[in-house]
Amino acid sequence: MASTEVTTERTERMRSNKLYCLCRPFVFLMRIGGIFFIQPGTPPEDYSCGAHCSTPQKNVSIIPKKDAPTSNNSWKDPQQWGRLYCLLAFTLMVAYFVKSTYSYCFGIHLLQLNDDPLESTLATYVTNTRYLAWVAQMVIVHVIFLRACANPNGMFKLFISWEKLRFHCPVSGCTQTFDPSFIRKRNVVVILAGFHLIVQYLSVVLAFVPSDEYSQLFESFMRGFNTDNVPVKILIGIASLYSSSLFILPSYFFLLIGSAITIDFLHFDHDLRRQLRREDGRVRVKTLEWFRLRHNALCILLEHADWIFSPWILLTFGCSIVQILSGIFSAYAGSGSSKVMTEISTCYWILTYFLHIAIMLYVGASVNSAALAPTLHLYEVNQSKMTFSETLQLQTFLSKLTCDRIGFTAWKMFTVDFTAVVEVVGLYVTHQILLFQLQLDLGLEYKAHEFSMCEKPENNETFPDMVGNGHASGWIVSG
Repeated sequence: MASTEVTTERTERMRSNKLYCLCRPFVFLMRIGGIFFIQPGTPPEDYSCGAHCSTPQKNVSIIPKKDAPTSNNSWKDPQQWGRLYCLLAFTLMVAYFVKSTYSYCFGIHLLQLNDDPLESTLATYVTNTRYLAWVAQMVIVHVIFLRACANPNGMFKLFISWEKLRFHCPVSGCTQTFDPSFIRKRNVVVILAGFHLIVQYLSVVLAFVPSDEYSQLFESFMRGFNTDNVPVKILIGIASLYSSSLFILPSYFFLLIGSAITIDFLHFDHDLRRQLRREDGRVRVKTLEWFRLRHNALCILLEHADWIFSPWILLTFGCSIVQILSGIFSAYAGSGSSKVMTEISTCYWILTYFLHIAIMLYVGASVNSAALAPTLHLYEVNQSKMTFSETLQLQTFLSKLTCDRIGFTAWKMFTVDFTAVVEVVGLYVTHQILLFQLQLDLGLEYKAHEFSMCEKPENNETFPDMVGNGHASGWIVSG
């Protein structure tokens, strides 16, 4: 009975949470995709922020009420079914990965029996490997988000601590416009995510349309199985829904949470700037310390979000760059033999990977820039009229802004800021140039191989050499 009460209390805290209510339309999409649930059975913690809070926070009691139901059936709580649904989705994704691994091994075995050119053979290897790697990536993404939902330091802590760590400015004239700003962005994100999710799902489901244009896509999905195998088709169809959600929704959810944190940091910067101007350069210790604690609270909130997203950021950065390079290589190598829909599908996937990278860089750079925005205003403060204690408070604040890495990270390896944009673009361009050079070398090697296999004609007819000077080149062709 106590476990049921704790679960109900935890659920009610989430449902009454302001950020969770604002994100509920997008959370609904994540629930359908099997990547969001509220972990039942864990006692709700009081994620207090101590001196960071503007008003005292009441502790949430987990003692069962006297009029609470006495049933021990914990399955009456809908969150139990939500967790079971997510586990079922994860099981189907693992089964889909096993099926894809079998199809990959079957296709590689058939490829070894052919005598195709090196470039075509390598492109086939790359195409099959990149799809299997994509399925494996989706399984890992599923593990990352299920871990965030099940762990008390994950989704639950992010939403609950957001309500406490972001507080209203105590002085008059501060901004109070979070809801309108966030709702506008949320509506745009939900519409874009829904449309992108439909397109992603159709890119897989349309492969089962009986048409010659979709024949190559259909063969790639059913490789190693009978084309009339209904259970495999059902598995592909259902798993494609979950894989599409895992591929599309995390980026937009990252954009949504990043927008909320950015809005709070920008409001903080606006409030601090107005307060400094009102005091004409003179800063009171209590006011400056209050703003420092408020900024520190927002940094703690950012760390909670980074705990959830940092593994996904590192995985998506690496996989997206590799998938883009391999996709361009495959598209270039098979440009003459691929169906139109296959080429369109390849282009769509490449553009989607570019979009993922762009969203991560945009959100990371925006949060980092907003978090460091107060630095300029604090440097403009006239310290000649400040006491020693006031100067010490100011230097402590500036030390936090200039010495610490503030922002989203790729699993603590590097901070996603504007410098990361240059680094990622440079990494991609460098490897893309090397890949183009490899493709040119493979093409020249194949043409030289065809040239050397030519036979001498009966009439001993020769053809001009490669430079076109009319001399016999020594290479002859069949008459």
